[in-house]
Amino acid sequence: MKITDVEIIVVDIPEPGMMDKSPVKPGALPLKSSIRHQSVGSEISEAPHCTPPQIVVLVVKTDSKLEGYGFGWGTKGGMRLAHTIAEVFRPKLIGNDPLDRERLWHAAHRARL
Repeated sequence: MKITDVEIIVVDIPEPGMMDKSPVKPGALPLKSSIRHQSVGSEISEAPHCTPPQIVVLVVKTDSKLEGYGFGWGTKGGMRLAHTIAEVFRPKLIGNDPLDRERLWHAAHRARL
């Protein structure tokens, strides 16, 4: 079994709840890319100049049609993390055995940022 694709989805979280004490990110500009961006719920109207909290969802696809899911977030916004994954980590994953997690972890850890 081999990894054939790593789909990256950035999701806006309009109401992060009580656990999110992150500072606002004034002046953050969205990046243009082919990464899919999906909003959940309504826009944040009280802070239109700020980037809402974002979660990055990964869908790892294999040649045997199995999929694996993961998620993460970045302190400087989900789009920044998504671009790092797309440019640095995705190339290290595609073509490898998804069950060889230890080797994949070390390859990703050694990847140059």
